[in-house]
Amino acid sequence: MRRQPGALVALFAFCVLAGCGSGDDDSDTPPDTGPSPPPAASRGDLLQSPPAKLNSYSASDLLAALGGNGIVKRLISLAL
Repeated sequence: MRRQPGALVALFAFCVLAGCGSGDDDSDTPPDTGPSPPPAASRGDLLQSPPAKLNSYSASDLLAALGGNGIVKRLISLAL
């Protein structure tokens, strides 16, 4: 039985390429995946920092808004 030298060369080349072809190196750095997503909000966390200001009232504005009722007037006099 006669062996073919071309088949042995092809087998040898295949083994060499299979052994060297992975290119995996332990010193590789992982690819940059970009910024990490913010952590999920939990109870009591602010979703906006600082929160949006809707309106502001002075003390006299609040007293005028609450002063229309007799019970409210008594509560305000107790609080102040």
